[in-house]
Amino acid sequence: MPEHGPGSSSDRDPERMEREAVGWFTRMNGKPSPVERRDFRNWLREHEHREAYERIATIWSAVGALRPDDPAERAALVQALNRVREHRRRTRAARILSATAGCLLAVLCGGWLWLEQPHLIQDLQADMVSARAERREFTLTDGSRVLLDADSALRISLADDRRDIRLLRGTAYFEVRPAPTPFTVEAEDGRATVLGTRFMVSMRDGGRVAVILEEGRLSVALGSSRQGNGDAEVLLHSGERVDYGPDGLEKVRPADPDALPAWRRGRLSFTDARLGDVIAEIGRYRDGRIIVLGKALADRRVSGNIALENPDKALAALRSSVDFRVTTLGSRLVVIHP
Repeated sequence: MPEHGPGSSSDRDPERMEREAVGWFTRMNGKPSPVERRDFRNWLREHEHREAYERIATIWSAVGALRPDDPAERAALVQALNRVREHRRRTRAARILSATAGCLLAVLCGGWLWLEQPHLIQDLQADMVSARAERREFTLTDGSRVLLDADSALRISLADDRRDIRLLRGTAYFEVRPAPTPFTVEAEDGRATVLGTRFMVSMRDGGRVAVILEEGRLSVALGSSRQGNGDAEVLLHSGERVDYGPDGLEKVRPADPDALPAWRRGRLSFTDARLGDVIAEIGRYRDGRIIVLGKALADRRVSGNIALENPDKALAALRSSVDFRVTTLGSRLVVIHP
């Protein structure tokens, strides 16, 4: 029998409404009294009740009807409908469990990608990629040579009328073979253009890029979206560098004379550099991730010369001159904090 009498109203619990629907379906397919018919009409006035009753009726019509006026068959009907309702409840629980497991798997996969393969999609778009702790040197079809730093990627487009490189991440050093066709390296919304020279382009955090010229002359220009309030183009001479980012081109200044030679020997030489940039360079040589907590700490200026072959020793050397703490979570995640 239904659990609610005339004029009553159940709550919106789906399980409770299905139990009521089973009770009403059983009674109305038997010999209901006039009072029960009236109560049933009142119960059906609520949309949720009508839907629950129609679901039970549909299920039963698919199974095949008994003669509910027979007490034994009426009991069998109630039992069968209750089994159907219990099966529906278990199915819903299984769907919830499956969805929860799917979400957990997505979180775990996302965490693994963030920790171990943060540039997976970018690598698929690149023509040349270096893994962490790997430095790659190769020669382009025009005879120019490229030294790719660890955990870096670039896209190459060479033709008779153009020599275009797109640095997707990391750092690359170029020895450009002289030719009438300009050689252009794009990074973020800027480009460095030469006919033949040696220079380095390095992408940093926050959309910033450093261009260091070792020899010759080099033009560095910004796209319209990054020009800011300063110059849109500068000309570098041997031994100079310029940085650019969302605020435009910075002032041209002398480059650290040891930076490029040290870098090619697997060392990192830096003068008045951001701590965050130095740690990011060290992170290219270590599995997992190194993150810096706090903008003030990341923006601290540091100078030094450290070997990159052992990133943990490099961090220890950096820590000896800068006041910060290191917390290692497992073997993959290193947190730098005040």
